Amino acid sequence: MSDYIIIGAGSAGCILANRLSRDPAVRVTLIEAGGKDSNLMYRMPAGYFELMKSGMGNWNFETVPQPGLNGRTMYVPRGKVLGGSSSINGMAVSWGNPGDYDHWAELGNQGWPFSDCLPYFKRVESYAEGDEAWRGRTGPVGITQANKTEMTQISKSWIQAAVEAGHRFNEDYNARTPEGVAIMQGNHAKGLRQSTAHSYLRPALSRPNLTVIS
Repeated sequence: MSDYIIIGAGSAGCILANRLSRDPAVRVTLIEAGGKDSNLMYRMPAGYFELMKSGMGNWNFETVPQPGLNGRTMYVPRGKVLGGSSSINGMAVSWGNPGDYDHWAELGNQGWPFSDCLPYFKRVESYAEGDEAWRGRTGPVGITQANKTEMTQISKSWIQAAVEAGHRFNEDYNARTPEGVAIMQGNHAKGLRQSTAHSYLRPALSRPNLTVIS
């Protein structure tokens, strides 16, 4: 008998399973329609290019015909594997514009100003760069940014063109000021995708009060 049954071991489900099973007095069952994320494609960041259009770990949803697109449908990839879409997505990390969060709070959504959300963002990530006032250092999800020397020539040219057009080069768009041209940050570290299955579920699998069905 379980105290908690979580349906879906996706981006949220894996985190919830970890948090709830920290209490040894409760029994947690996590149920996932897809399989395990043991295939190398789920682990290496470059596997994204295969996973986005394959049937492996992907529901391969399509929208209904869209009137505004002359009746065409749109492809909507969604994860069907431990970690859900965090196991197949492009791993781009963007916390969003602080002004948007503050606007939600102004509309009456208590608890949503950026100052309230920031501690949780920092709690999630482990990012070695940037201002510690804005970035987390010890969270379970490793975040990295490509080194400028590792960038392709077309990426360097793109940034140079943006700067010449008057845009500011932004060393860290997930800090105080999100505007400008920047190098993308991603939830991958040491050559591994940092899905919620990797960062939250796997460390909890040895707990006797957690059962995972996939």
